[in-house]
Amino acid sequence: MKRILLVLVLIVAVFAGCIEEKKPSAEEIMLATTDAVSDLDTYRYLITMDQAVKFSNLTGMGIAEGEKMSLSWAGAINLTGKSTMENSMITLKSLDGNQSIEEQRETYHQDDMIYQKLGENWTRLQQPYPEYGVERANQAKHLVEMLNRSEIEVVGSDKVDGVDCYRLEVHPDDDTGYGIMVGQIGSVDFRFLFMINLTELFINGSEMDWTVWIAEDTYLPVRSQVNTRYMATSDMMAALPGDLGDLRLDFETDEVRRFYDYNEPLVIAPPGEAMNAPLIVSLEMGPTA
Repeated sequence: MKRILLVLVLIVAVFAGCIEEKKPSAEEIMLATTDAVSDLDTYRYLITMDQAVKFSNLTGMGIAEGEKMSLSWAGAINLTGKSTMENSMITLKSLDGNQSIEEQRETYHQDDMIYQKLGENWTRLQQPYPEYGVERANQAKHLVEMLNRSEIEVVGSDKVDGVDCYRLEVHPDDDTGYGIMVGQIGSVDFRFLFMINLTELFINGSEMDWTVWIAEDTYLPVRSQVNTRYMATSDMMAALPGDLGDLRLDFETDEVRRFYDYNEPLVIAPPGEAMNAPLIVSLEMGPTA
């Protein structure tokens, strides 16, 4: 009798091991993620981006080899308290290392006031529509809006920053993909946006890999990574006169967005020197008493 019971236990164990938990579909994940993000109070994020543009067969115009741009952008947002903080550092270097430019910016948004430090100087700017400042800074919401316009495929599960996540492969719609391309190319040097036929580049010279990780327990975004490659040839140049020969511009970008500390206590307060900075009143506000 004991042997029969042991056999039954083994059979149950084998079948139990064969039954896999049903994973949610991409549509179910996105519905849950949209709801979760719409119900947030606070969170932090970190955006890092490394971009390089290489010039081939280009002489007599600026940097002959190319440029590299690095961005680090840390932010925090309190949606219920209507306040945000952003701290960014941008470094632009020539590929040969002979030229380098750095820009650091610190920004706080509280109620109808923006406090910004550029270089060593703080300014205060009064805003006529303070709700737009918080809306602009809501990176998690912006990400979900782009995902909801895209084709999503669940391709596996990973542990990211200690969190069990669904791994999603994203195929953006044309408007979203085009917007990402314009933003990335313009962030290296906005003049490229006028030099290149962007429609032609998007159709014939662009590649994108986009992966997003969503927490399995909360359905909140944990990480988004976009890798893009753009190659603009001489026949795509919209604003450069003359014979361009075999001119080619190669852009490569690795952009990572991390989200964390969801709904943790968060107090955002500008430093004292920011509170006492010169006030700039928006023309839409009208004169003050």
